[in-house]
Amino acid sequence: MLYRAGVLNEDLLGVIGANVRVPNLVVNDVRSQLATIRQTASRLQTFLTQMGWNSLEPLADAIFVRTETALRRSISAIPDGVYRAECAVETGETGTHVMLRLALNVTGDAIVADFEGTESKVDRGINCVLNYTVAFTLFALKAILAPFLPNNEGAMRPITVRAPLGCILNVQRPAAVVGRTSVGQFIPQLVFSTLATVMPKQVLAESGSMPLWWLTLAGHHRDGRPFVVGPMFSGGLGARSDADGVSCLTFPAKIKNTPVELLETDSPILVERREFITDSGGAGRFRGGLGQEFVLRVPDDETAPQGPIVEFLLGGRLATAAQGLHGGQPGAMASVNLNGKAITWGAPYLLHPGDRISYQTAGGGGHGLARERDRAVVQREIDGGLISAAAAQSLYGYDADQDLD
Repeated sequence: MLYRAGVLNEDLLGVIGANVRVPNLVVNDVRSQLATIRQTASRLQTFLTQMGWNSLEPLADAIFVRTETALRRSISAIPDGVYRAECAVETGETGTHVMLRLALNVTGDAIVADFEGTESKVDRGINCVLNYTVAFTLFALKAILAPFLPNNEGAMRPITVRAPLGCILNVQRPAAVVGRTSVGQFIPQLVFSTLATVMPKQVLAESGSMPLWWLTLAGHHRDGRPFVVGPMFSGGLGARSDADGVSCLTFPAKIKNTPVELLETDSPILVERREFITDSGGAGRFRGGLGQEFVLRVPDDETAPQGPIVEFLLGGRLATAAQGLHGGQPGAMASVNLNGKAITWGAPYLLHPGDRISYQTAGGGGHGLARERDRAVVQREIDGGLISAAAAQSLYGYDADQDLD
């Protein structure tokens, strides 16, 4: 038990610390969580006392009903029908992918999301359990139907999610699922694609930020201290019907890009470059968000690590570009290069002193015809290095040598 008669069990914390690679970090995380729970419980009890309530259940029930009613109203605005989409998701092995398929059945004020036809689980750690599939399906539907409603049980009641048992979106033991983000985060894209024709103003073009890029780097400092860092970074969001896609934003997971300073403080790795990739956003009346180049180097001087660093990346979009909508162009695909040689994700690599590895994330798809883009905006983006003069001319039909209209 974590507590004995109200006293923290330091022996158990010692056991936890002895079984992880970075004990100080993990044990302090546990202590922080305990403090947070204690503070939350205290404030909640104060709130109940002030209101003269014995329970939060009546309040919660009322909130659930209001949320459900509002969401059903939004669903009712969609024409009844079955809307279908599919997408190919990379598995991390060169040239291999798995097909995800979705049929969205809208009837009155309810939706059934059925992933029948999705392919079976794979022998890699990228499978998804059903609750993960349900969560991202509900998230995507709510994001375009009622984004400002609170997330609670009421938002789930009008929506039923099904996936065949044994498919990659509904696996059971034994199945490896640690890297489920590489597959499951494409579910929102599928949901958006099904409704793109009937809800064109709410749906974004495909995003290069799907899936999140999750990098793990592990090794030892020069003095033998172990380190494990997990920088996360993303490509560009797809454009909307009235706005450019946001560059380098994690979506659908809400995770910040790891600061360079934090990475260099916690590990002996140097960040040589982190910048937008010119022309990576899909062209359109509204441009897709840009991808980023993230270049790391293992030093070969007195700050070099003790032994090699193990690199492991979960990612995607190395072979499938984020597509545009309504005439918009696809974003640039992603790539990973170790010492100038292309490598894939989903497999460990050893980094030695002097090695350099470059990650280029994918751009988001554009929305609408590129030649309808505001000419003044095109010129500003040329000046800012976001698009090249060559791309402005070939994709947007804009000649920088000519006067603006």
